[in-house]
Amino acid sequence: MYKFLCIILCFYVSYSFGQTPNNCLAYTSTGTTSSSTTGTGPIGCNSYPGMVPAGQPAIWTGTSCSGQITSTVTGGAVSCLSLTYIAVNTNDYATMSTNTGGALTITAINANVVGNVVGPYNCGSAYGTVVITVCSTVPFTSVTLLNTGCTSGWVINCSDQDACAGGNAGADSSTTILCGGTIDMNTLLTGDTNGTWIETTSPASGQFNSSTGVFDATGLPNGAYTFEYSIMNICGQSTAQFSVNITSPNTLVFSTNDVSCAGQCDGIVT
Repeated sequence: MYKFLCIILCFYVSYSFGQTPNNCLAYTSTGTTSSSTTGTGPIGCNSYPGMVPAGQPAIWTGTSCSGQITSTVTGGAVSCLSLTYIAVNTNDYATMSTNTGGALTITAINANVVGNVVGPYNCGSAYGTVVITVCSTVPFTSVTLLNTGCTSGWVINCSDQDACAGGNAGADSSTTILCGGTIDMNTLLTGDTNGTWIETTSPASGQFNSSTGVFDATGLPNGAYTFEYSIMNICGQSTAQFSVNITSPNTLVFSTNDVSCAGQCDGIVT
C-alpha cells in the first residue's frame, strides 16, 4: 500500500477545474502531512491541466482515519466554497465539515456524495481530481476534509490558492464612447492578458475580431455594443463586461453676423 501511495504521490500533478463555483475566494490549506510533487499524472475525466508547477509541496491527509486537510478562507466568512483535491485511489472517502456548523449541501465532480460524505472517486481510473463544493446555511471561514476512508488519503491540489489562482479579468467598463473608426478592446483591460474575447451584442455587429480584440465601428448605427472578456483560473474563469457606445459627433452649425458700420451692414470697417 505504501509503495503504491508513494508512486501516486510522486507522479501527482495538480489540476484546475471548469466549474464556476458559488464563491471563488483565496484560501490556504494545512494538512496532517505533506509530500512533494514531481512529474505528471493522468488527467482523467472532467479534469483540466493545472497551474501548479511540479515540485510544489502537496498537502496530504496521510493514511490515518484521523488525517485531515483544513482550508481557511482569506477574508470574511462565505456561504459556499469550492476546493479541488486528488483522491489517491478508489477506496478514498472523505467527511466534510465547516467550522460553524449549519446544514450542509455538498456536491462533487468525479466522486459520489451521500450527505456530507464524498467518495469514492468514480472516473474510471485509479485516482484523479475531485472538485468538492461545500455550501452551508451558516457562513463559515474554513472547511475540513477528514479521511474517513482510512486508506491512501487525499491531497489538495493547491496548498495556497493565491499562488495558483490564475487569471484575473479585471474590472468591468461601460464608459467608452466611440465616434467611429476602430478600438483595440485590449487597451481597456485592467486585468491579465491572454484571455478570450466575445461580442455579446444582440444581434452581433459582425465587425468584431475576437482573435485580436479589435472592434471596427465604421458604418455601424449609434448605440451600445457589448463584449465579454474571460480568462481561466483555478475557479473556472474570471470575466469582465465591456460596453462601447457609438455616437455621432455634433454637427457644426455656422451662422454669419453682419458688421454694422456707420449704419451700413456691409461688413466693411473703414
